[in-house]
Amino acid sequence: MTTQEAIKKSIEGGFEAYAGNVARGELPVLEAVKDIKRRFKIEEVLMRPDFWQCLGKAMGWTDNHISQGFPHYGKQWHFEWHRLINRLAEGKTIEDYFKQLK
Repeated sequence: MTTQEAIKKSIEGGFEAYAGNVARGELPVLEAVKDIKRRFKIEEVLMRPDFWQCLGKAMGWTDNHISQGFPHYGKQWHFEWHRLINRLAEGKTIEDYFKQLK
């Protein structure tokens, strides 16, 4: 997955006010992605909890899940958000994180 694909998925999950327009077919999803990228830096988008909540909804993430063999009790969107932050702290890129996301 690319960062653009992740934004697209998040819009499909309800991210941003015009997500309803996308769902009703009134606005192509790629136009919505372009609009978000024009209005915000990607770093700003990725620091918004509603981006991660909507991405999780579109990806079918659960509230409780197993990660690396250990149970993680909480919201998977929250766990993934922190996983991105950890990857950045390790010197990896945003694209590196999204490439491994399934």
